[in-house]
Amino acid sequence: MGLLSPKLEEKRLRLARVAKRQAFDCYMRRGQVPAALERLVEAAGSQAKFLDFGLSLFTKALGDDRPTTHYVWRSAGDERVRDTHAALSGQVFAWSDPPPHGHPGSEPNCRCWPEPYYGHPAVPDALLRLQRVVQSDSTGNALWSRIETLTRPDGSLAESTIQMRDGTRIYSAFSGASVTNAVTLANGWTVRFEKRDGVRRVYLGNDQIPLMEVSWAASGPQVALPRVRVAQVSLDTETEPPAPGPLILPSAGIIVAAGLLSLHNMLQAEPASLGATAAASPVIAFKVWKDGDDQAAGAVLVEALTAEQVSRWCKRLPEVQEWTNTAAIELAPLRAVSGASVWGTAVHAHVHNAVEALRISSPLAYGNVFSELSIDAEGRDSAMRIGPRYGHADTTRLDILEQVNPELVCVYDIKTGVAGLSMSRVRVIADRVRTRFPGANFYIMEVRPFE
Repeated sequence: MGLLSPKLEEKRLRLARVAKRQAFDCYMRRGQVPAALERLVEAAGSQAKFLDFGLSLFTKALGDDRPTTHYVWRSAGDERVRDTHAALSGQVFAWSDPPPHGHPGSEPNCRCWPEPYYGHPAVPDALLRLQRVVQSDSTGNALWSRIETLTRPDGSLAESTIQMRDGTRIYSAFSGASVTNAVTLANGWTVRFEKRDGVRRVYLGNDQIPLMEVSWAASGPQVALPRVRVAQVSLDTETEPPAPGPLILPSAGIIVAAGLLSLHNMLQAEPASLGATAAASPVIAFKVWKDGDDQAAGAVLVEALTAEQVSRWCKRLPEVQEWTNTAAIELAPLRAVSGASVWGTAVHAHVHNAVEALRISSPLAYGNVFSELSIDAEGRDSAMRIGPRYGHADTTRLDILEQVNPELVCVYDIKTGVAGLSMSRVRVIADRVRTRFPGANFYIMEVRPFE
């Protein structure tokens, strides 16, 4: 009996033929075969190698998937958290020495998660010899052109400086449970994100008073707006000047969102440069506020969610990743002979068909999951009887949307190319989601094959 199913074996043989033909063409035209194509030819050469290749993609990770040797115990902070777990909140533990009941997530319904603690609680950085590493990208294809890092002997990140190709510069410092990210945009504006004791504070420029404070709770991010009106944090470029009071730019929401978007895209491209691992799930969280009869959606934080956090909020993310991986594997032969756009469209269609099949076979379990959902400016979607048709003019298509509950929506944006999320895409998604799901907060998560 073979290692692969008949269907996968047929696809392996087809991939082997296509890869060999492409390798021959490259050799005849350029005198050499690209290393990536050589690896593909070798991987498709036998069932065992093809299986190993697939497994290596599914298990892609950095080390043991932990960016630090220690962590801070965090909990949802509500009455459903066990007393024994609530007592541990804020305490620092070593991964090698778990508390009596195990690490966060070890027990059922833990409602807790580990937050990285950078360095050692008993050893100050001043006593350590930090290692400096500089990376430069000469291909011109990466989001960044230069990354400089300082790491501790235990491997945890102390500082990083990232120069992105669009002119954005990100400086980050990691010490204990504190993290600072200073993002200087190409237009000169700087937005600073500081995390202390589990609370994130957002500052504009050199301002010492936070624009807002964000903390994680049972229902997701909780936001305090000490200085601004709702309109000032929206993504609307037509925002009116603020009312008399502390001077805050009417475009503050755009500046904050641009900074968060840069952090998100770098977490996707080079998670280690921001103190995360490839196993983490970057997410942009949006808060929706009411201002009289109007609503405004503003980006409030970027977080690299742990598996424990994902299981609490965006529960379908592992499945969306699996659907995307499966589509990429089964459509691998098409990728070798078609353009990136054609292959990307095929992957989206494959995922859509998988979701629709589950919605039909298990309507109770997947009734809150929608794929290829088109939403118009009035908040009507293509799943409604009176809603717009799929792809209709003046609609926005969302790849996969999960309505977790009336107050929370997760948007999964499937990407098959090299480009990350853009500001225009984020603004359109935010506008449509807040219109379709009034009052609901939402997360945007980028999903790529094998990431």
